[in-house]
Amino acid sequence: MYDVLQGERDSGDKALALKSLKAKIIRLNSIYYRSMWVDNGVQDRSGEDPSLHHLMKERIRQVQGTVHMILDKNGSSQTYSLDILHVFAEHFKSKYDTIPVSGECMKRLMDCNLSTFPDAANLALEEPVTLEEIYQAIKTEKPHTAPGYDGICLEYLKKTWETTKEDLLQIVNEMYTEENISDYQKFGIIVCIPKQPHATQVEHYRPLTILNTDFKLVTIIIANRLRPWMQDLLQSSQHCGLKGNSVFEAIATIRDAVAYAEVTISPTVCPND
Repeated sequence: MYDVLQGERDSGDKALALKSLKAKIIRLNSIYYRSMWVDNGVQDRSGEDPSLHHLMKERIRQVQGTVHMILDKNGSSQTYSLDILHVFAEHFKSKYDTIPVSGECMKRLMDCNLSTFPDAANLALEEPVTLEEIYQAIKTEKPHTAPGYDGICLEYLKKTWETTKEDLLQIVNEMYTEENISDYQKFGIIVCIPKQPHATQVEHYRPLTILNTDFKLVTIIIANRLRPWMQDLLQSSQHCGLKGNSVFEAIATIRDAVAYAEVTISPTVCPND
């Protein structure tokens, strides 16, 4: 590149030479990554060997996944990366910021005859985490999930289970039984998924928080331990989040109530939560 810029050529020839050099660099870079993937035995998710087609798909995916323009709360268009990040940060801060709550109100809420955990459930929750629970949590998670801020994915834990299981057991129990969770372990990365094509406002994006794997494992283990008692603790109107139940049952219940009101010509109240 230095020789092209310093050579005795006019501006048109230099521009043409620079374009040719750029194309050569891109081609060599693609060949390098293709050879590196093949040497390491890397395959595409579909099971195919990586090729230039996969590199182009990945590049298109990166471009499509980048927010190039957003409208702020005043309706002004923001196109610079830092300004776009600032708009999203301000929106999430105002939406998810801590809400001050009165301690007296919380006490009154707890006195509303809410269901309490039986002693057997409390004893089960206080037990240290076992290797079997961790391995079951790893197996039940979906494959190809994005890693958190620590960069560790579930596939890594599956491949290195025999080597890392004792260290992982110590980390999880330190988080669970000793309640020693650092801010770094609780750190999450917010990824905004567009709800509609050509999204131009923050409200057009759905925020998803990517958590660290060790933190996700703890939450899965707690959920597995609570699951046997959920049927007795939750109300019968709770349709989502329980094994064997479906949110479509709530829709069917509302339809039956509306049909009953139409047939009997009587006032009916349907919950919409």
